[in-house]
Amino acid sequence: AVWEDAKLNGVDFRATGNEPGWYLEIYDKGAPGRIDLVTDYGRDFYTFPDVRRETRQTPPQTRYLAQIGAHRLEVTLEPGGCRDSMSGEAFETRVSVRLGTRTYAGCGRALH
Repeated sequence: AVWEDAKLNGVDFRATGNEPGWYLEIYDKGAPGRIDLVTDYGRDFYTFPDVRRETRQTPPQTRYLAQIGAHRLEVTLEPGGCRDSMSGEAFETRVSVRLGTRTYAGCGRALH
């Protein structure tokens, strides 16, 4: 229900990860785009309203870069199989999130 709700609310891509629990929602259709990031099991919430997108063909990869105040965000999406480390659920994309000096790894999928 969480994934369907995100899709209905206009999220274009959603990713999750574990230890510590986090999730990311990318709104990519409008310019300049927006990313919401929730970390540490829901304790910290960030909204990045001005996102720059970069796409590479070799190797295939999409990066999103954003900053609000002292918080710098870099999200990397790489196509290929990915399994949630706790549930074992299969996803289509590997996701790496760097927020300042912290790095989060997980999986995600396009919703539109």
